Amino acid sequence: MRKSNIEPHTGKKSGKRENGVHAGGITFFPAEQLIDELTRRKSLAIGGLRGSLATLLVYELSRLQPVIVLPNDENINRYHRELRKLGILVTLINEDHPYFLESRVIVAAQSVLSTRIAEEDVVRLSVGQEIALQQFVARLEASGYSREDNVEDENEYAARGGIIDFFESGGVPIRLEMYGDKIFSIRKFDTQTQRSTDSIDRTHVTIVNACSSPRPLTEWLAERYVTVSESELQELNRSVILSERGDIQYHFSSPRRYFGDLRSLIADMKDTDYSFKFLVSPSLARKLRSLLGEVEIHQIPVELGFVDEHHRIAYLTESEIFGTVRKQKRAYKGPFVDDLMGLAENDYVVHYDYGIGQYKGLTLVDFEGKSIECLQIAYAGKDRLFLPIERLNLLERFIASDQRPPRLSKLGGELWLRTKRRVRKATERLALELLKLYARRMQEPGFAFSPDSSEMKALEGSFPYVETKDQLKAINDLKREMELPKPAERLICGDVGYGKTEIALRASFKAALDGKQTMILCPTTLLAFQHYNTFMNRLDAFPVHVEMVSRFRKKDEIARALEGVSAGKIDIVIGTHRLLQPDVRFRDLGLLIIDEEQRFGVAQKEKITKMKPGVDVVYLSATPIPRTLYMALTGLKNVSNIHTPPIGRKDVITHIIHSDEETFEEIIRRELQRGGQIFFVHNRIQTIETVYRRLNRIMPDLRVCLLHGRVREDISARRMVKFINGEYDLLLSTAIIESGLDIPRVNTIIIDQAHKFGLADLHQLRGRVGRGELQGYAYFIVPPRARITDEANKRLGALVSYTSLGSGFRLALRDMEIRGVGNLLGREQSGHMNSIGYHHYIRLLNESVNELQGRTVTHEPVLDLKLDAYFPSTYVTSTYERTALYKRLLEIESARELKTIKEEILDRFGRYPPEVENLFVLSNIRLEAKTVGASEVIRKGRQFVFYRDGKVIHQTD
Repeated sequence: MRKSNIEPHTGKKSGKRENGVHAGGITFFPAEQLIDELTRRKSLAIGGLRGSLATLLVYELSRLQPVIVLPNDENINRYHRELRKLGILVTLINEDHPYFLESRVIVAAQSVLSTRIAEEDVVRLSVGQEIALQQFVARLEASGYSREDNVEDENEYAARGGIIDFFESGGVPIRLEMYGDKIFSIRKFDTQTQRSTDSIDRTHVTIVNACSSPRPLTEWLAERYVTVSESELQELNRSVILSERGDIQYHFSSPRRYFGDLRSLIADMKDTDYSFKFLVSPSLARKLRSLLGEVEIHQIPVELGFVDEHHRIAYLTESEIFGTVRKQKRAYKGPFVDDLMGLAENDYVVHYDYGIGQYKGLTLVDFEGKSIECLQIAYAGKDRLFLPIERLNLLERFIASDQRPPRLSKLGGELWLRTKRRVRKATERLALELLKLYARRMQEPGFAFSPDSSEMKALEGSFPYVETKDQLKAINDLKREMELPKPAERLICGDVGYGKTEIALRASFKAALDGKQTMILCPTTLLAFQHYNTFMNRLDAFPVHVEMVSRFRKKDEIARALEGVSAGKIDIVIGTHRLLQPDVRFRDLGLLIIDEEQRFGVAQKEKITKMKPGVDVVYLSATPIPRTLYMALTGLKNVSNIHTPPIGRKDVITHIIHSDEETFEEIIRRELQRGGQIFFVHNRIQTIETVYRRLNRIMPDLRVCLLHGRVREDISARRMVKFINGEYDLLLSTAIIESGLDIPRVNTIIIDQAHKFGLADLHQLRGRVGRGELQGYAYFIVPPRARITDEANKRLGALVSYTSLGSGFRLALRDMEIRGVGNLLGREQSGHMNSIGYHHYIRLLNESVNELQGRTVTHEPVLDLKLDAYFPSTYVTSTYERTALYKRLLEIESARELKTIKEEILDRFGRYPPEVENLFVLSNIRLEAKTVGASEVIRKGRQFVFYRDGKVIHQTD
């Protein structure tokens, strides 16, 4: 086969025009010569490319001729991202977006080559333009957009009265405000806050051409397009095949990855004969120059670097410098704890004054000639309460450990009032006990850690992501507590993969800088192993000694590690419950971090408690156990909740299935076809070999890795490394994978006998998948329902209901409902809680705690304003959205908050009708009543009269 002597360009000036990445001033490929080669032969193999060079090759070729890229499944999204950033008009075609738009570059999954795809149009929109609104919405639907109440992700749209929101893949969220069929305004908006950010005059959206006829993609690949593929393709014309060896052989290699170790990078720049060039974003360019001095930087936004061995040049991207590409996370928008979230008809609720009832939905009620939206609540007998929305904050969902339906209260009866008086006395006793325990701990002397140093700033600068707002708040709050001369104690609650480990790492580093030791306690060997690797990589450039004590270590290694801990030579030790043994002695323990505390037993927690006096303590959890959550909600332990998922992260789609071999094969093959791997969890060592043989019988070619607690530690470690490297298709294991594993290629998990797991366990297992950009799937295998307990049924139902990102905290609340918290508070408190419900019990306990601490307990004023005040269903169509907005309006505490929510409602839903304006009047009167201390406000004519203890204290128009 004829070899070519084409060499890559390096940006040196020549007499000829060079086709290169002009934004960075570098040309890597002589595109004209490559196109000439393709005119003489049907296909051309190119070898020796590394990193993002294939993207740059596509870029160069596309400047002369349109290109279609057919990458392996795991590289599709990277090609799409990089080419978009390079300023090329690019279309992505895959199973999620099977539409054709004629563009300069097409990135397509090979699986869609022979499928029939629909053509698309670019629809241009401008202020003042008239559009057929219903047809426009129908075309969004046909283009794969899903209708949602609020647009949060790509390929979603929302229609709310005169507001149309949509978020095109690769674009920015757009809000159209319509006046009839005319576009009144066009605004960009933030999916986190749902608020508009910038007004623009025009935009465009790519949607299906309603008049086009679908055709196979291959029809577009004849003469017009050059194909660049990562595998051999026979049927296509003019193809560039990327391979190890080729007709044209370039001399590139993969660069070293520094993982934030800038000292080693600077040493390599000085001591090797390679010149270094950096391909980074403008914001990182400034940071690099401050860290490295004057270096050559090109703003070529690719994600993977490469080394040009021919010219001895190393091109480094952020991935090589810091370990991965910095990605801006998008915040989860949901509320922190909303006990009315997802309230459905027939759910049991508790009214502060009237007791336990059953919710029957929202309804409009005419009262004295005014329309009021009310929650309809059924009580004992045929009693009904129509609760005006201005009294919504007197209502809570009923949750108790008793599984039987509660007895409904009778309206006007004395039983509820007597019950509440009895429970209040009990909460006062409990509050006093809790405050004594809290005060005792706060009186213990603690160590005041030093403020942040330059070393801490250097560590934070090497973090390969942009910290989210709530993550930064958690870090700063924890640091502030550590710097006080009393023991810190904080719960960091965030869903799996939301950045809790980074918070623990920074706290540990802060302790080490002051000569204090840190113990990180993990429930499993695998989690300890992953934490150890993370800490070693991030802290490698700093004089901090990290060790691990677990079954992955030999006895002599553990003995040496414990000697180092005792002598104070080890700053951070990470391990399992082995660290709780009597032979583990610290020279100067300053920080204790407990990961997934719900996994530790009572005896282990007693040992932990004995270690705590004077030591700062941090708990990390996605689903904290009920008592810890209870303590956090009553304010006796500080809590930080992280809502923000990584960018591109999707909800894990959850299915409940029965044990069926055809279903297994279909699930496994579907994942393998998209280049992924599978977790299969079977939690009984006695029968796991039977499952292993069954899988081999169903799919003889399937490469299955078997892992459980009785496999030797060295064998387990080797098998895990092979699985991570892709040498196995499926990992069959017990629940030892529950915590810590982070393998982005695994996006399907199958859990056998799911009904035997706890809710937190299932949530953690499900969190092992969907951690990359591909859709994650969780399959819970259960026997027929007749063989499942009611409690197990509720657990599985909760998992299916709470699939949204950030749902871990809500699952913990649901776990309280299912398991109950009474046994953790004592038998007497359990009975009280069951009689009035968890949320109402917590409300009374909070009031008791506040009273004992001398804080003023304010009660909601009664409002009788006789106003048409509600959200019409034509204005806010979603019942949940209306309920949420009512609650927000009733929780505001300042005129500024009211102004903000008014602006938000106008922005999100358009011009509001008089009924909504009256809601704002109602909220304003409530604020005024709380300011003057009124217990009741009554409207008389055009005046609002404020009362306290039956006496007029204020009045206003």
